[in-house]
Amino acid sequence: LYIDLFLSFVLFVLGIVSLISPRFRTNLWVSILALIFLPLSIFNYYFPMYDLFLFRKISVRDFILYPLVKLLIILALFRFIKKIREITEE
Repeated sequence: LYIDLFLSFVLFVLGIVSLISPRFRTNLWVSILALIFLPLSIFNYYFPMYDLFLFRKISVRDFILYPLVKLLIILALFRFIKKIREITEE
């Protein structure tokens, strides 16, 4: 669960950077998606009883795929930032 919180925090920071810095502007929906994960993870961590009430049928597959989706978004944002840096350095 700590890995999930860490990934959510990294996504949150990347989302803020991509929204604030005009140099790193990405698609708006990617930034908003990155910002949504941290509140969801904190909610799941501190209020598990409500999480069970709202999401009763969570399978192991869903539990494993959720952090993988976060990793893919992180990698996409890092790749975009690297690409923008290469373009601006030329």
